[in-house]
Amino acid sequence: MYTILLVDDEPITFKSVRMIVEKYCPEMKIIGEAVDGGNALELTRKLHPDIIITDVKMPVMSGIELAAAVKEELPEIMIIMVSGYQDFEYAKGAIKSGACDYILKPIGTKNMLSTLRNVEDRVAEVYWENKKRLIRQLCSGRHTDKNEIRKYFGEGRYYVALVRKNGLPKRFYRGGAVEVFSFSYESVFLYGRDEQEGLYLYPEELVEENSFDRIVGKLVRSQKNDRNYVTALLSENPCLIEELPDKINDFYRFLSRKTTIGKSQILSLEALRQSRESPDEETDYSFSLVSALKEKKPASVSEVIKLQMADWKAEEKTQMQLEGKIRYILYLLLDAGYLDISVEELEFMIEDIFFHAVTMDELQESILSVIKENKKASASAASSINSEETFRKIKKYVIRHMSEEITLQQVCRQFGISQPYVSSFFRKYEGLSFNHFLTKIRIDKAKELFLQNRDIYIKDVALLVGYSDQFYFSRIFRSVVGVSPTEFIKEEGKL
Repeated sequence: MYTILLVDDEPITFKSVRMIVEKYCPEMKIIGEAVDGGNALELTRKLHPDIIITDVKMPVMSGIELAAAVKEELPEIMIIMVSGYQDFEYAKGAIKSGACDYILKPIGTKNMLSTLRNVEDRVAEVYWENKKRLIRQLCSGRHTDKNEIRKYFGEGRYYVALVRKNGLPKRFYRGGAVEVFSFSYESVFLYGRDEQEGLYLYPEELVEENSFDRIVGKLVRSQKNDRNYVTALLSENPCLIEELPDKINDFYRFLSRKTTIGKSQILSLEALRQSRESPDEETDYSFSLVSALKEKKPASVSEVIKLQMADWKAEEKTQMQLEGKIRYILYLLLDAGYLDISVEELEFMIEDIFFHAVTMDELQESILSVIKENKKASASAASSINSEETFRKIKKYVIRHMSEEITLQQVCRQFGISQPYVSSFFRKYEGLSFNHFLTKIRIDKAKELFLQNRDIYIKDVALLVGYSDQFYFSRIFRSVVGVSPTEFIKEEGKL
């Protein structure tokens, strides 16, 4: 509901505008009236309306002075000037002071409605940008004013779900990470910290009784295939908007604690809140590993790691549990001289390994490849893969196959190079992760296709650049380019 403040020293104007708003604009509400600019400024500071409809000539403070003061303090408020003076100087002054439109008296229903519709679109965009800002703050754990959340998300209640493909978001090397948002016209609000994730806010009125679990199940099935796994958390009960910060915090906390490589699962937030973590009991191979390192037996080191990984797989260790254990092993290898890389590069490598591993077998393969491709490997073998020429071949291959559902693992198999080292190539030569490089070339190609044929269907372009879901493609396109495909075609057509 968008709010309006009326400012005029003529009661008949109040009556006329109120009648138009109440009869034709159910999505708008008049929350205050003022008879002079000074009183209007006080009410504006108190009520924070979305739109001010004000006369130009008033006592105490003119409408132009009011607009200038409001725009300085609260620039997002839209201001419509109303005046009986058909003087260009008034209109020019109104625009200079920050008014977004100007109407002459007597106010006609058609003109007022047309103006309100135009302003409504601009207010909707303001709301959308503020929703995006607020959700970013919530998801990053920053303090967020609950009154502001209530203003932009409304007074209703929301069902919430978090759906993530594969590993947890990267924490060290973002490498051009693309946030994902739904469009302003969509009823369901969606936010993803990267392309692999979606936090969904469903207004309660869109969800039938006992159907939210089915909605989330459908989301998971639409994203699950044999090349990924999906972790979904859902809230069985809708929450009040002021409860959203705590709920989102819990969603991300449990996502970190429950994501298990290779295991698709749908989890209830309420059940997770009531559950207790079981003790982390396991067979410890640390002594055997240290012994193998001291004896400088690489083959024994690999065998110990394979045994440990088999136990962890059987125990269904979560990603966070595994990260700590794998990090311990790799730092032992670093200290023992088995790895010839910096600590920074090792951290990037660990993050990449977990981000891309779809199964425990892939995880093990990547860990063992780090050991195999260390400084004790032959110099010729190392130099053969650590070259710009090799990366140019990889890059050419990815560009040629961008229309397919290409994965980093597929690239690694094609060139016989381990995932950690291919990932390091993209960081070194492109300054991007593999996923973000792939997104970039796909969107660049989409722009090229739109410019070559302005009548081409969006769904066809999506397929040509590797996206089977037109709506997902449109969201990614807007996140990267700043406008939707439709807006891009329209704007480029004017040039």
